[in-house]
Amino acid sequence: MKESIQVILKHLHGLPALEQTVFPGDKVVLALAAGMVAAASESTVFAELVVELATVLHEQVFDEKQLSGGVSILIDETEEWTVGPKLKAALPEGVRFLIHRPAAPGSLALLGTNAADEPIALAREMVESDIVIPVTLFDSGKKPDYCRALFPRFSDQEARNRVLNAKGTAKKICDQAAQEAAARLGILLCVFIEKKKNGSPVLWAGLPDEVVAQFSKPVKK
Repeated sequence: MKESIQVILKHLHGLPALEQTVFPGDKVVLALAAGMVAAASESTVFAELVVELATVLHEQVFDEKQLSGGVSILIDETEEWTVGPKLKAALPEGVRFLIHRPAAPGSLALLGTNAADEPIALAREMVESDIVIPVTLFDSGKKPDYCRALFPRFSDQEARNRVLNAKGTAKKICDQAAQEAAARLGILLCVFIEKKKNGSPVLWAGLPDEVVAQFSKPVKK
């Protein structure tokens, strides 16, 4: 699995190879979407995929001479005891395991406000990192979405409640807020895991819009 991930990260959609996109010394946060965490808790295959992805990235960014850079995996506090122990135990030395606790003092950093003049606050670990890579799961045949892997998932509880209860026009505004949060973070690289009904999951990686575009193209007959 590690070798196949290395090959995919050498052929990123819309980006140069991994070694030309992230560099030794970079602080990278893998923000796991809720669906990805659920899959990892239920399936060894998905758990191993997350671990191997973190391993490949860590080998690229950890600077042994300067003892700087590295990879962190971020999940929500509600998942700490369901998938947390399994993932944490499987991670290689040096990869950090982080829990987002929205109510904890200092856990959030303000990025600004969105078009609706609402504050955009996200997990401090993401805001202070060099690169945030959302890792999201989607069903084969559907269009992947990465913004919701960031907002309101790793935001404050007020934003979470606002999005959870949003309907109609309010839901569209919340969708826009998620896109704005991703834009403020400067998301460059995303990883999408396509869940196949029959068969092994497929990993897609690259510039978010370039990857999503792969699932908007008409099917050739």
